[in-house]
Amino acid sequence: MKDMSGYYDFSGQKFGYPLSLSINGFSQNVFTRQSSLEISYVLCGEYEAVTEQISGIVHQGELVIIAPYDMHLLRKYQDRENGKILTIHIDFERMPESMTGNLRGQFRSGIFSRKNEPSIYFQIRRKIGELVKMLMDGKSNLLRLNVLMAELVCFSAHREDFSMEELPLQSEYQENYLKAVQYIDEHFKEPLTLGDVAEQLSFSLSYASKLLKKYTGIPFSKYLAYVRVRASLEAL
Repeated sequence: MKDMSGYYDFSGQKFGYPLSLSINGFSQNVFTRQSSLEISYVLCGEYEAVTEQISGIVHQGELVIIAPYDMHLLRKYQDRENGKILTIHIDFERMPESMTGNLRGQFRSGIFSRKNEPSIYFQIRRKIGELVKMLMDGKSNLLRLNVLMAELVCFSAHREDFSMEELPLQSEYQENYLKAVQYIDEHFKEPLTLGDVAEQLSFSLSYASKLLKKYTGIPFSKYLAYVRVRASLEAL
């Protein structure tokens, strides 16, 4: 993993393949939900990961796995400019159902490190290294690529004999924030106002406004616009 100082992009989805891999300074500011399994490895800096179940800081050299269909956000911690992250998406919607089965409950979002579940951490980290080397060498073998993808899926799957680190949400404010962004995510196609969100969740208007501004860093109207733009891009 030492030579990943540059930027890189392999977008298999462009030609119907379920795997993509990127290395960049990506920082996500809007919650999203997708059908793919997301595996991210922090190359430098720190990232904040928030899902419906976990909230925590992912440090350099650590992994975060986002389960399919989990609403989540992954952004640079404290807006640090030096953050760089390697992200893999494995899109199950591009695979036949006979290969995937029912995905619900097969994965669980969590953070991995050398100290937390080291056997799983090192297995996934090693396979990421093999995948990156194959792609960057330009000697991709489709059969080997499929094997590596299957191994990453297998190591990331939730099994009873291991548990990913589950970090509790930091406060009731963060829980309320997730309730608010979930409501926005479900109703953004409607003529939604901040008052609608506050009323639905039994918040005062000022509390809802401060809550969203605190955790997104932008006003409600701008956040709603981001969500609508995201949906338009996903539709394309």
